This record gives sequence, C-alpha cells and structure tokens, in this order.
Amino acid sequence: MRNLKKEKLWSIISRFKQNNNKIYKVENKEMNVQNFANFYEDLFSHKKKPNNFEQEKIKIEVKDYYESLINLNSEFLISTENIKNIISKLSKGKSAGFDNITNEFFIYGLNSNLQCVLYYFFNLAISFGYLPDNFNISLVTSIPKKGNLNSPSDYRPISVSSTFSVIFESILLSNMECFNDIHSNQFGNRKKSSCKQAHFLVNETINYYTQGGSKLHLVSLDATKAFDKLGRDGLFFKLIGKIPKELW
Repeated sequence: MRNLKKEKLWSIISRFKQNNNKIYKVENKEMNVQNFANFYEDLFSHKKKPNNFEQEKIKIEVKDYYESLINLNSEFLISTENIKNIISKLSKGKSAGFDNITNEFFIYGLNSNLQCVLYYFFNLAISFGYLPDNFNISLVTSIPKKGNLNSPSDYRPISVSSTFSVIFESILLSNMECFNDIHSNQFGNRKKSSCKQAHFLVNETINYYTQGGSKLHLVSLDATKAFDKLGRDGLFFKLIGKIPKELW
C-alpha cells in the first residue's frame, strides 16, 4: 500500500466507506434474523438427514479411504511461485469476509515475509490434514428474488469467504488436473464462460428451427437447490483417484 500514490490510496479507502445497499421492505412481519438462521442451518447442513443404502455404502468407502491416508508420507509441496501467481489473479474491489481483510491486503502487501508465512501455513495444513475452524465461516447475504418476500426461501443466499481461504482453495484447484477435463458444454463455473452463453446458444437454436418452419421440442431439467443438497460424501467419492491423495 505504501507504494501507492496518495490520491489512489484515498480513492480505495473512500470506496470502502460507501454504502449503496438497497433496503427492501419485508412484508411478513414474523420473519426475523432467527428465521433466516434456522432456514440456512437446515439448508446447508446434512445432519439428521438419513442416507439410503447406496449413500451409506458410499459413506463407508469414503471413510475407509480417508483413514488410509492418515499416515500418508506426503512429498507434495505448494511452491511460493504458486502462491504468488494465485494472489496476482485476485480481483480488486470485492467484499471482505468475516475478518474484514480484503483482496487488496494481499495484492499490495505481498512481500517475502508474508509469502514465507503463507508457504509454511498452507503446506503444514496439507501435511497434517487440518484447517482452522474459521476457514469454514462465510458471511451470508440474502438477496431478494422476484415476487413476494414472505419467507427465507424467497431470498437467494450469497456467501463471501475470507480471502485467506479463497487463496488456499484456488491453490488446491490449480493443482487438480481433473478440472481441465470439464466438458465444453458446461458453461457455469468455468473461466471466461457463464450461463449467459448457454442461454444465447439455446435461444439461437430455437430461432434457427422456428424460422425454418420446423417444430421444436425442448426439455429442461432444473434441480432445486442442487448445490445445497449435494451429498458431500458422494462428492468426495467421485474425487477418489482423480486428485492427488495429499489434496483429497
């Protein structure tokens, strides 16, 4: 930060002081913070939700695989160059996590000392298979959907993780080659791609056939809250043998 010009520094500070949040009127007076907390706790938690036979079988296999890695003699190391490269790709002007540390702290403050701390912390975390509890803390902001706002389900939760955990996650992903094999027809969660491109292709395909006088039948499958309801054991099971054991 000390290398910034005075005008640039105050420009960054003033941006964080701005508050452009829009206030929405909640019609249902019975809705309160506790209602939202209970709703999201149930939504994001898989506790007290019984597994079927297949899910229980997968859970056991995942547990056995995990236990086989406990005494793994790891030679995997995250390099300082890898850390530097990930930090250089962080976006500016993003919201801070619960610790109020923004991406700019790492972008402008990265030096040999900080790089060394991150290097040892990340590699020790992988070596011992342990992360601090606050790595799982995210700030959840409820964004209103269209229509009536009568229950927490009428809001879309947006989670913001700490920059510290985002850097670590990005480093892990950069060392997982299996993500290079994502099908070209998947548009979401890919670099330089979005669901808008999928929408454009579908729309153009419809126009092409309808303008030619052909009949067109479209089948759409929407999995409600697919990410929130995804079985974590099933996800870990799919990653067995596809990513380095040290990162699993």
